[in-house]
Amino acid sequence: MTAILATGGLDEAAVAIGLILDFCAFTVAAGLIALSWWKRSLVAVVIAAVIMFAAGLLLQPWKLFFPPPGDDPLWVYIGDFRLMSVVWLLLISMVAACLARVVRARRLKTDASNAA
Repeated sequence: MTAILATGGLDEAAVAIGLILDFCAFTVAAGLIALSWWKRSLVAVVIAAVIMFAAGLLLQPWKLFFPPPGDDPLWVYIGDFRLMSVVWLLLISMVAACLARVVRARRLKTDASNAA
């Protein structure tokens, strides 16, 4: 009796690896956002912003909210991609809020030191 291995194609492996890499990038960016929110670190929020914009260029989340173009079997992952797009959008908004908070805190600190 022989063993039969059933595996997907290289495209399914690439999709799975892409989802894993996006999840890792989102986890690192979320950690940097939390650190920046807590410590008000401009460096951490800028690094998080760079990571999120790079992930956005690779993931292209704006394309995933339209209907699938055809009968490609990879569109079974559309739910995963849409979830990643929503998470990306939430993290981008958190980066913007954190960046505004850090810049405002720095400006208030600078204004207070200049007034004294």
